[in-house]
Amino acid sequence: MLERFIAAQAGEGAKYAGDEPKKEEFRSFTLNAQCPVPLEVLRKGYFNDTEAPDGRTWQWEVWGTDRDVDPDDVSVERKAGQLTIHMRTAWCPPAGWLMAVSRLWPELDMTLEFFVIEMGIEGGLSVKKGEMTQSWEKPLSYRKGCGRKAQGFNPGMDSPRLPIGRPC
Repeated sequence: MLERFIAAQAGEGAKYAGDEPKKEEFRSFTLNAQCPVPLEVLRKGYFNDTEAPDGRTWQWEVWGTDRDVDPDDVSVERKAGQLTIHMRTAWCPPAGWLMAVSRLWPELDMTLEFFVIEMGIEGGLSVKKGEMTQSWEKPLSYRKGCGRKAQGFNPGMDSPRLPIGRPC
């Protein structure tokens, strides 16, 4: 089942009106795969002050972060009965995305942990069937070493105090 979950996260990233064509449209991991940006939002464009919600606003409100994951910053660790996905997101953890995806995979328990170096916080939330079962936040306990992983750039980044968002 975990392999099916990972396979389901692959697909095309959101293609907004006015975007330049990208060389690689297919991504091995995209928030858009199971929580897609609606066509009417794609038509408005990513950043459009005159027509709300534009793509940036929709992604922020629904995914919990205003940008998709960079596929080069995603790694997957497999252990017996457990799957750990490390990713970087902009500004906030994709908490809304996690809530929506957990409704699609009700048999899986999901946990999101995040670190925000700039704000000096770390936290997490656990969900089951789209319902939050636990959340926490505390001052960041800095790790020894350097580099992205040592500095906490693993699962997601930023504060869960922002709205979790609407389901997809």
